[in-house]
Amino acid sequence: IDIFNTTVIPAISKYEIPPEPREGPRIAIKLPNGQRFCRRFTKTTRIGSLHSWIKSELNEQSDENKSDVKELLGSKRFVLKLVAPPCTCKILEDENFTLSDYEILSDTLLVLEND
Repeated sequence: IDIFNTTVIPAISKYEIPPEPREGPRIAIKLPNGQRFCRRFTKTTRIGSLHSWIKSELNEQSDENKSDVKELLGSKRFVLKLVAPPCTCKILEDENFTLSDYEILSDTLLVLEND
């Protein structure tokens, strides 16, 4: 049984990163090396904007000469696995859907992996 929700992040996203709101779900991304980064989004934030934010964060960390992050950026695509809070399995691949469409309404942990 697959207990993870997954989404594949395309190499290029056309979505802009919205300003961080004061309230809303906090999304934490865990990298394969255990490192994390997080921020808040509104429930109406599109998955495509989440993808753009992840790429931006990876680019910033890549500038710090972190080879494992550079390896992630060199991948053609990534997989995000929704691991907390537990919920029914869903594939989060539609960039036009919002966090609310995928029932991400509270703080959430996503694990980023190479595909």
